[in-house]
Parts: sequence; structure tokens; C-alpha cells
Amino acid sequence: MPGQSTPRQGPPRETLAKAGRICTKSELLRAGVQLLLKESTASALTLVDALVAVPKGKSAK
Repeated sequence: MPGQSTPRQGPPRETLAKAGRICTKSELLRAGVQLLLKESTASALTLVDALVAVPKGKSAK
């Protein structure tokens, strides 16, 4: 996951921590995928289309 998205992980991770469950970034992402799989195709498309585009690959040195 790119560095830009890291601040977005904070609130869900903090909420889970306050509830007594410390989670890793990987666990948070895997849980998100499981939730996405429960959505209808149309709903999943809407969610994916709303994502901010992330640059691909590494930048040239």
C-alpha cells in the first residue's frame, strides 16, 4: 500500500485497538477484501471507482 494511504488506516486501526484488538496493515487490508467480497458487483464497482489513483511503479532515479 502506498505511503499516501497510510494515514487512512489510522482511524480503523485506532478504533480496533480501543476495542482491544491490535491489527497489522495486512490484517486490515485482508479484512477489507473480505468485506468487499460481500458487496454486490455494482456496489463493489462504485467503491473501486471512488478510489484515488496511485502512481504505478517506482520513480526514475
